[in-house]
Amino acid sequence: MGDHDPRHFHAFVGDGEVVIDLTSDRRVVLSEREDAVRGATVSEVRKVLNRAIRHFDELAELWEKAHG
Repeated sequence: MGDHDPRHFHAFVGDGEVVIDLTSDRRVVLSEREDAVRGATVSEVRKVLNRAIRHFDELAELWEKAHG
């Protein structure tokens, strides 16, 4: 797959997109990339972060399966 590190995912919410990093020390953080939030509200970003925290293991496993 043509993706890149760090381990991350894109969440599409409302009319926007949020990029979240899943760190090796099990933290969920908003990506530091310039375009980490595109068109999403602060509330939507919070929701994505909270859901990612609850589903960290699942998301990390999916990343590993896709990227090895």
